[in-house]
Amino acid sequence: MTAAGLFFILLALLLGLLLAAYALVLWRRGVEVVRRGETPSWVRYHVRFYTFALLFIAFDMEMAYRYPWAAVFRDLGVFAYAEIGFFLTVLGLGIAYGWREGALEWS
Repeated sequence: MTAAGLFFILLALLLGLLLAAYALVLWRRGVEVVRRGETPSWVRYHVRFYTFALLFIAFDMEMAYRYPWAAVFRDLGVFAYAEIGFFLTVLGLGIAYGWREGALEWS
């Protein structure tokens, strides 16, 4: 293993430990605030935010899937076009459903 590789492994471990310690401190502080009754333990969100989040995940997954597909579509030939066509059709149906239900309207 090279010195640079060892350095990055140690850096990742150090950052992981620091983030875990920070989360533990915040978690303990958050539990005390809830016990004292200053804030509610959970907040209710409107259902529109959930549908908007699902549409965001759909768009995000589209990009996460299309980049590797673009790298190998020449090797796969017609099968690659059929595969991405099916994927975009299913994604389009989900977006059309969200649009019909009004998930994209902010009023």
